[in-house]
Amino acid sequence: MFTGIIEGIGTVRKIVRRRTSHRLTIRSPFSLARVKLGESIAVNGVCLTVVARRQRSFDVDVALESLRVTTLGELGQGSPVNLERALRLHDRLGGHLVLGHVDAFGTLTKIKKYSKGPRSPTEGPSRLWRSKGPRSLIEGQEWQITFPPRLKKYILTKGSIALDGVSLTVNAIKGSHFSIYLIPYTLKCTTLKGKKPKDRLNIEVDILGKYVERWRAKSG
Repeated sequence: MFTGIIEGIGTVRKIVRRRTSHRLTIRSPFSLARVKLGESIAVNGVCLTVVARRQRSFDVDVALESLRVTTLGELGQGSPVNLERALRLHDRLGGHLVLGHVDAFGTLTKIKKYSKGPRSPTEGPSRLWRSKGPRSLIEGQEWQITFPPRLKKYILTKGSIALDGVSLTVNAIKGSHFSIYLIPYTLKCTTLKGKKPKDRLNIEVDILGKYVERWRAKSG
């Protein structure tokens, strides 16, 4: 289980393509000294198991099904990836509960830049608006993302959602798309800064909505 608070941006160093899976070697920006074999790491929001570890890089195996239903199949050598180690019981839950099980692809359809943020910016992992140094605001962004209709019942205005593993807050929903605000800190510290219209993202809806749906189905 994860929180959607990205710990760092890794880099895909090598991809070994096999019949039933791909093995990714990923360089980590943080020390892996305390990471054990068999532990989980979220890579762009996908929960994967560490099968080999070195001081600054690790290997994970990605099954063909995961390659098919997530954007991991689009990665190449040199691709940046969001990394988060699994949540520990004594950690703070700064974002929301993220399982690392991607529900669907979303497509980024529109990016609107702004130099002044919304009056009440609500976003999981980010609180910093001003850059270090001169007291001037850096541009943030508003994104519009399309999603499959089957997910609409789980996506709520001001509710939580994970995009490529990043915990975010839904600003508004209209038809088959929703919008989010990205403040400069999030853009700086995640791979989202490199996204452009027509790019696909991994979507994981809030697991609490699924539990509520299951409870209502059984009690009804």
